Amino acid sequence: MLPGESEFFQALSSISETPAVEEYRAYYDTDGCVTGFSGSGFPDTDNWIKISRELYVTHDWSCMRIVDGKICRVEPVYFHHFALTRSNKGVKVVKGHAGIVVEDDYSETEYYERRNR
Repeated sequence: MLPGESEFFQALSSISETPAVEEYRAYYDTDGCVTGFSGSGFPDTDNWIKISRELYVTHDWSCMRIVDGKICRVEPVYFHHFALTRSNKGVKVVKGHAGIVVEDDYSETEYYERRNR
């Protein structure tokens, strides 16, 4: 053995192996909307639940709500709804294909315009 080696191993064996405790939290407001996630430096608030590491890493706040102390995935709400309608003005497209916009001369075209619902 090298000088000091036995003391090194003795000191090493005296260190207790305490696994690091990981805790991840999701914070929410009074409506259940998730306001943030944290893995350390926890804010002083009561509106939180413990979540998994996987959810912490791959979170998407806009699709989550807290309901009865559990995290739930919800469908996002879109506020801008509109319909495309045939018209005599608007965007010139290939006839029968509203998704193909035509900028040049094309023999079979029609027009669509956006109508808010």
